[in-house]
Amino acid sequence: MLDKLIPDSFKKDRKVYRGSVLMIRISLLALLSSIILTPLFYQIGYTEGYHVGLYAGLNVLFFMALMYHSANLTLAGNYFALHTLVVFTILIWSSGGLDSPFLMWLITIPTVTVFYLKKLYRRIWTGLTGLTVFMFWLGQLWGYDFPRNCPAEWLPFFAFLSYLLVSILFVAVIRSFGISYRIVRQKLERSNKELKHSNKELERFAYIASHDLKSPLRNIVSFLNLFERRYSDKVDDTGREYLQYVSESAQQMHLLVDDILEYSRTTNRKAKVESVNLNVLLTQISKQLREQPDYQRAVIEWPELPVFEADNTLLMQLFQNFLENGLKYNDSSEPQVLIRYEQRDGHQYFAVEDNGIGLDPKFKDQIFEMFKRLHNKNQYPGTGIGLAICKRIIEDYGGQVWVDTEVNKGTTIHFTLAVPTLSPSVLPVESHKPSESLAL
Repeated sequence: MLDKLIPDSFKKDRKVYRGSVLMIRISLLALLSSIILTPLFYQIGYTEGYHVGLYAGLNVLFFMALMYHSANLTLAGNYFALHTLVVFTILIWSSGGLDSPFLMWLITIPTVTVFYLKKLYRRIWTGLTGLTVFMFWLGQLWGYDFPRNCPAEWLPFFAFLSYLLVSILFVAVIRSFGISYRIVRQKLERSNKELKHSNKELERFAYIASHDLKSPLRNIVSFLNLFERRYSDKVDDTGREYLQYVSESAQQMHLLVDDILEYSRTTNRKAKVESVNLNVLLTQISKQLREQPDYQRAVIEWPELPVFEADNTLLMQLFQNFLENGLKYNDSSEPQVLIRYEQRDGHQYFAVEDNGIGLDPKFKDQIFEMFKRLHNKNQYPGTGIGLAICKRIIEDYGGQVWVDTEVNKGTTIHFTLAVPTLSPSVLPVESHKPSESLAL
């Protein structure tokens, strides 16, 4: 039935439609109140109330016609707020000012306008309503004697009726809030599902594309090597230089594809829950780094660490990337990486501090973006995906990561992980022996 009173153009936008439905309900409630109160005001001799009742009823009808034919909710809504404020002000003025039983009706104006007016208009009507109450208070403070044309014996009845009507109105408003909340929540859930589906499709595409790229890349590298062995004596120095550029680019592309595959595996991987002894894990990483000639003089230090319930492979990737970056971007004669640890508010806090080259603080948020490189790849090789993988792992474990850095003064990577620790009573004896710092 209400749909017949609402313009078709309002039905295209759910928000406008809900606002117009609420306005129609309030209008019908106001019209019903006017029909009931107008003859009652006349019967008890409340002349101002009688005239106001007639005015209110006619204006409600005019408002519904205006909204339907203009199809402009802002215009109709402002008109409704105006005539409502006028009606309530006259009723309050003629029945005792601040002592009027109709005073509480004023709070409905700013409350209801939330649903059908924009922020600017809502503020205007809220301000005008507050100003009206303030003027009544000021008049009473100055001793103005407001008319009390409403018979005193009827005041309790009108106070109860006002409470009842305002309660009904607020139930309608709260119901509209509930409907709006459910609609917004449904839209959010639908958007989340679509986003998850889209992300899965993109991740699957990246995995398949990267996997399929490896085969032609291997062929390119193989045929370049074959060409160099057979025809190197038939090309000049410039030709050999060009071949070297092509070979290096192909190898760089191969590394990039490998890293994209690794990022896709990390994204699609379902984390296992197992006991991870970080002391053992860091020792393994350090031994792997010791095999690289560039890191033979490096020193890695860490305190005694607990055993966590997490995925060993993911934590291995995380700490290996952080430690290797601390040593790679380091021109010190004695490169050092220090790991600090503590428990903070149910999270495991780590800091990986190095004495490397550091970087300009304005770039510190960019180092976790995919393919973002801030240094020359010839000086510092890599693809720029390692730290993006680290950030993904940390976020998957409900943690955060941030960086403190300064040029030539090293870098400290802080991060938290929401993973539980295991008490010594449930661990094998050899799994929680103290570990020492490892000097490479």
